[in-house]
Amino acid sequence: MKRLFSLTLIFIAFLSPVEALCLEGRLKGFSDLSVDFTNQETRSVSVPLGSQDNLTADTFFALLDEQEVVITEIYPFEILPNRFWSGPLSAEAFGKVEIGTRVVRVTLGPDEQRGIVDEFRARAAALRGAMMRRQRDRLKLSLAELEEEILYLGNVLRKYRRDRIDLQVRLKEERQYVSSRLERINDRLDRARDDLDDLEDDRDDLLEERRKLASRTEPPESRIERLDEKIAILNRELDDLRQDIRVLREERREAREDAERRSILKLSTELENLSLDESRVRIDLDQRQSEKDQILKKLERLEKRD
Repeated sequence: MKRLFSLTLIFIAFLSPVEALCLEGRLKGFSDLSVDFTNQETRSVSVPLGSQDNLTADTFFALLDEQEVVITEIYPFEILPNRFWSGPLSAEAFGKVEIGTRVVRVTLGPDEQRGIVDEFRARAAALRGAMMRRQRDRLKLSLAELEEEILYLGNVLRKYRRDRIDLQVRLKEERQYVSSRLERINDRLDRARDDLDDLEDDRDDLLEERRKLASRTEPPESRIERLDEKIAILNRELDDLRQDIRVLREERREAREDAERRSILKLSTELENLSLDESRVRIDLDQRQSEKDQILKKLERLEKRD
């Protein structure tokens, strides 16, 4: 067994540095590793592991290009079940990495390890700062857009309120106009009925007088003829008054229907629709204001993290 181990060490001594690293990784449990995901935003890579690989945070690896040349060294920045993510690579190194890039375990000295860890942490801090700045810029842009929407919706809401008040005034005036119009028609109807009653009384008086004259032994024909003329005139006037009353009743009916169908009903419908629009705008405005408050809280948290 000792002889076999000695022969293995002699064999490793004659290999190239990369071949020796790969063989060392296989001997220590890490073999056939490769990149399966990359993250453009964080410039990091994901490496899946076998079930037998015992990974710790101080285990270091190297990424190899197609010519087996080391691109860069990495270490587990985030360890997950059956895989790990590296820390941020340099832009130059990340540009050379692709899905399937080989990954081998390497053994480095303490100073090299600290140097790599410090570089990764510095890049991570720089990326984190850049990401926070981008996030802050996006939030500020969203905040500016929301403030414009809030201003616009506020103006729309105020216009709707003015329009609603104007419609309420117009509806009130229209109802007052219709009421006044109907009142005038009813007054004319009352006067026409009074005139009708008076004319009927006058005619009845003339008819009674004619009856008495006609009942005499010698009726005065000339007086009866004059009474007949007066009665005929009154009957024509009564017919005209009855026609006027029918016209006034029809005018009153049309006024009521016209008010309901054209003016009052139309204005009431407009007012109802406007109130619904106003309610929807108010809901949208409240929602935008809530979104604005959330963004302000996020910006406040970002400022505290700085």
